[in-house]
Amino acid sequence: MKNNVLVILFALLLLNVGCLGNRYTTQITPHSPSASNDVFEASLRATTGGKSFRNSPNAILLEVKNLTDRDLQIDWGKTLFIYKGSTYGTFMFDGIKYIDCDKPKPSDMIFANSHFSKTLYPCALTEFSRSWWNNPLPEGQQGIYLTILDGDTAVSEKIFFTLTRVPIQK
Repeated sequence: MKNNVLVILFALLLLNVGCLGNRYTTQITPHSPSASNDVFEASLRATTGGKSFRNSPNAILLEVKNLTDRDLQIDWGKTLFIYKGSTYGTFMFDGIKYIDCDKPKPSDMIFANSHFSKTLYPCALTEFSRSWWNNPLPEGQQGIYLTILDGDTAVSEKIFFTLTRVPIQK
């Protein structure tokens, strides 16, 4: 009986150690990537939101400042997730169902001389496995191809950051 208890305790200990896995931290460079022009300033920040895996960054916080006296619109159909130099679809955000991720989304208005922010989830990283998930942002260079309409003129900027996972020293 003692041997069975010891075997079970040893197995549970191995199982517990195995479940810990490698612990790591995420580094983003530059820390607050941005772009600007005569129409707007925009910045990104990798963040965690919604259903994420191990609290890894799975979303991008977009912040935009309208520098004009005119209202602007974000064209979500032409605002794209960039990874390793290629575009990988659009984004989803609050108010968009996972199942509708790749469908057209209404533009968002950025009023004259004001700020706008929204948490974005790359549609390419959403997955259904018993429920919908926002997978972590991958390692490497990534970012956004942001398209903003100033009247009939589309103004676009590419904003990049590099995400690196670094093991935590024990």
